[in-house]
Amino acid sequence: MTAADAHPHTESDLVTRLSLLIGQAFFFGLLVGLVVIAAFALLMSAYGPGALPWVYIAVAIFGSLAFYGFAEAQRRWSLVRVSLVAEVVVVLFLTGAWAGLRFAQATWLAFAAMVVYSLLLQIGFVILGGQAGKLLDVRQIKRYFPRIVAGFVVGFIVAGAAATPLQRLLNGAEQLLLAAAVAAGVMLIMLLATNARYHPVLIRTSEAGPQIRPPSLPKVLAKRFVLLIFAYQMLSAMVTQLLEFMVMASAGERFTGSEALASFYGVFSLVLNLTDLLFLALVAGLLLSRFGLRFGLTFNPGGVFVLLLAIVAVGIAAGPMTPLFFGLVLLIRIVDLTFTDATTRASINAAYQALPAHERVTVQTGVEGVGVPLALGLTGVILLIFNELGAMDMVQVAALALLLTVLWLGAALLVYHDYAANLLKTMRRRALGAAELTLDDASLGVVERLVASDNLRDVRLALDMLQRAEHPALADELL
Repeated sequence: MTAADAHPHTESDLVTRLSLLIGQAFFFGLLVGLVVIAAFALLMSAYGPGALPWVYIAVAIFGSLAFYGFAEAQRRWSLVRVSLVAEVVVVLFLTGAWAGLRFAQATWLAFAAMVVYSLLLQIGFVILGGQAGKLLDVRQIKRYFPRIVAGFVVGFIVAGAAATPLQRLLNGAEQLLLAAAVAAGVMLIMLLATNARYHPVLIRTSEAGPQIRPPSLPKVLAKRFVLLIFAYQMLSAMVTQLLEFMVMASAGERFTGSEALASFYGVFSLVLNLTDLLFLALVAGLLLSRFGLRFGLTFNPGGVFVLLLAIVAVGIAAGPMTPLFFGLVLLIRIVDLTFTDATTRASINAAYQALPAHERVTVQTGVEGVGVPLALGLTGVILLIFNELGAMDMVQVAALALLLTVLWLGAALLVYHDYAANLLKTMRRRALGAAELTLDDASLGVVERLVASDNLRDVRLALDMLQRAEHPALADELL
């Protein structure tokens, strides 16, 4: 019996799949929100903004090792099994960090918690995205993945709203880490529930035909399309990290003490994620479906580029300590996060579908689990160099982010250009798996090329794709 036979894609079953994924995303958002608020407040209070570049370098070192191990483990174990082990480790670390900070005043654990926060962001979306890629088809990913991300955002909002009352009630910012450990435990329970219901689906490496062992990470990184996605995600992460650094460093110059810093970041996180949620709920689900993959890949870097131009101009004209500059720094962080959740995450998940089914999890883990931490480490090194040169001015940091955004936009266009060719190759090999193909401009162009082919097998494959997608072009091709 196939996975699809065991749990058919009925409307009620789709609701169950989405509910489990959204539930995981909610507690993941709650977990990450509590960790970053506590870690930010404790780190800034103990070490100041100068510690942030070292955090990014530590993320690169430990993150790359951890995620390379994560990718290799997935070659031997199922995604959910690896995810369960990772979640248990998170619960144990957060409990230990809380105890060390609470009873031993081990302030270095604030540094460690900040590193873990960055790793959690990546590993969590690998876990969610990997499950979504197996439980949903491409059409459903484009339509519903923003709702899964919205669950994460709601969790982050709850964390932002609860942070100040919790630290006052429990007497200390470190107590938020204990609450985060509880949230991680609930996410672990939901992972177990998802695995119990959809185990046959989640353990498969290839949705159709014989099971193929996933390739090694170095092997898939030799492909141009994978390298382009790698570059896109690295540049995206570097820009995002620079924008977050600008927020944290600017706030560190304006607020003192762990309670004041935690209160500021809690309120900012609330506004940040509430805006994100409203955008996701009102328009995000329609953007990719209506405007396609090229829009999804370029929307975020395009919007960030415009705002960075304004920030650099204001910084040069009025200086980085003005309220207008600080306001724009907060605004661009909100825009970047909102556009990332609304279009970038779903677009990259859709781009993975152009790869053979047995390669997708390895590629996703490598790109997001190794590439992103490396990008953060490179960002940290650049910031340290800026500091040594005496150029750690927010205007210079914004100018660097502007340059990287131009490269990011170029990478987006190249990923879109190569998407069609890789999709065509995968379709011809019939390696897409059981996922349905959403016929937007990019994928429809591929199908039209197959229809016009002199190869009868290509024509049959194209007509089959049109039929499965219930596309109106099918009737025209049959006339």
